Amino acid sequence: MIMTYVRFFSLFVIMLLLFLASPDGMLSRLGLERSPLIAVLAAIIVAGIVHSFRLVYLLATVVLAVVANLAPEVAAELGFDRDYAIAALLAVLISPWVVSKLNG
Repeated sequence: MIMTYVRFFSLFVIMLLLFLASPDGMLSRLGLERSPLIAVLAAIIVAGIVHSFRLVYLLATVVLAVVANLAPEVAAELGFDRDYAIAALLAVLISPWVVSKLNG
């Protein structure tokens, strides 16, 4: 029981730091204004969706969030397109819900 809270809180803190760190990050690219309240709500939503899944799923979500929030120069230097990372992250977050609706 306590591990669930630890996983949720640690994922929440990581996502909150990612959403607040970059002024031109994922939230602004999705058309949301940059405010701490929106960053907290987005971090709660992402952590709430993902915290109960396996560790590999958690790590994939964190890696995609990091790539989606990279600075434009760094992402171009590494050959990543941030829009594709945002789309992949949204697909990863939505896919368990879609699968559960299709199965049952």
